[in-house]
Amino acid sequence: MQIDFNPIFTRSQYNFFADNINSYIVLSGGYGSGKSETGKNKLICNMLQCGDKDALCVAPTDRLLKTGMIPRVQKTLMDLKIKNNLNKELMILNTGIGSIYFRAGAAHEKIVDFEVANLWIDEPGVQDEEVKNRALARVRQVGAKISQRIFTGTPEPGHKKDWWGDFVENDFIKLYFASTLECVQANFIDGNYINELKKVYSEKMLDAYINGKFINIDSNLFFYNFRSEIHAYKNIEYNEKLALLISFDFNVNPYCVSIAQRSADNYKLNIIDEIHLLGSDTMQVMDQLIERYGKHIGAWVIYGDASARARDTRDSKKTDMDIITRRLLLEKKNFMNLINTSNPPIRQTQNMVNGLLAPADGFPKLEISKNCKYIIKDFLNVTGEKRLDESKGLGHFSDNIRYLCSKIFNKYSYQ
Repeated sequence: MQIDFNPIFTRSQYNFFADNINSYIVLSGGYGSGKSETGKNKLICNMLQCGDKDALCVAPTDRLLKTGMIPRVQKTLMDLKIKNNLNKELMILNTGIGSIYFRAGAAHEKIVDFEVANLWIDEPGVQDEEVKNRALARVRQVGAKISQRIFTGTPEPGHKKDWWGDFVENDFIKLYFASTLECVQANFIDGNYINELKKVYSEKMLDAYINGKFINIDSNLFFYNFRSEIHAYKNIEYNEKLALLISFDFNVNPYCVSIAQRSADNYKLNIIDEIHLLGSDTMQVMDQLIERYGKHIGAWVIYGDASARARDTRDSKKTDMDIITRRLLLEKKNFMNLINTSNPPIRQTQNMVNGLLAPADGFPKLEISKNCKYIIKDFLNVTGEKRLDESKGLGHFSDNIRYLCSKIFNKYSYQ
C-alpha cells in the first residue's frame, strides 16, 4: 500500500526508524525521549511495506495497552486514513494493512495461537523474560518484505537478574539510543523537564533516564545511595505547625509506621519518628500516634499500603482506613487520606528513593532522624529479596517510605 508516512523525528529517533536491515532492533531511551512513539511509527511503517501481514504489540499491562498503546496506534492509522476496527474481546485490531494483535506481558500465557511478521515490545525491562520468549516465537509469518523484532524501553539501573540488560549485549542486536535532551532541543517536551529529573535522580540514574544508557550499579543493597553519616547523622526537630506525613505498612508483626515532615522550604523530606510494634493492630498504633502527637496543630496526612482498603479478617466490617479515619475524626484532627489505591512499582520507587538520597542537582532531599533506629537498620540492610528481608524483620519501614515518596515526588517519576 502506497501511503506517504513521514513522522517528525529527532536525529537519534530517525536512525532507529530508518533501519530496515537488522532483524532485532532496540531503541533504549530515557524518560521523555520518544522511544515508544518511535517504536509505534516503526511498526506501522513496516506493515505499510509488507502489504497484508500481521503484527504483535506487547505492553507491560492491560491498562497500558488500553490507555496508551492501542489509542496511539489507532490515531496514527486514522491520520493515515487507514480504516481499522478493534475486536475488544480478542484484542485484535483489523486494518487495511494486516491485523495487529495486542497482548499484555502480565498475561503472557495469552501470547499463543497466531503468527505475525513484525513484533513490537514496549518497556521489556519491566516484564518477565518469558514475555520476550513467547512473543519471539510468534514471529514466523512467511512472505513479508520486512520482518523485524522491535524493542523500545528504558534501562533499569540497579535491577537484579536483568535479562533486558543482558539481552541487548547480544551480537545480533542492533542497539540505538534515544535522547531526552534532543527532545527538549526539538521542543517536543518542556525545556524544564530535565531539571526536574535532576531533583530526584542521581548522576548514574540520569545517564539511564536521559541518555538511555544501561548503567550497572554494583551493589547488593536496595538503597545503595544511603549513608548513615550523611542521611541519618542528627536528630531532626519536630515542628508542631507543619503537616505530619504518616505512612503505614499494614503488617501485624512488626507493625511499622513512619512519621515525616517536609522542611519549611519544601526542599527536603525529613523522617522524624517511627512506630515499631510487634503483634499489634491499627487501633493500637493509632493510640501511639495520638499519645505522641495528640497536640499537633498542623494537618495530618495519611499515606500507606493499598491493603488498608481491604477488610480486616478479624473484623469484616472495618478496613484499616476506616479505623484510622474514625479515630482522627474522634480526635477532631484536620486530616487528609492519601493511602494508595494500588501500590506503586517497586523498582520505580526504589530508584526514586535512591535519587532523593543523592540527587544530581545538589544536597540530599531525604533525611532520617538518628533516633529512627529501625528505619536506619532497614536502609542499611534491605536487599530487595522479599523473603530474605522479611525473615530478618526487614523491609516494612522502607516500604512505607517508598509509598510516601511516590506520592510526594511522583510528578517527576513517570515517563
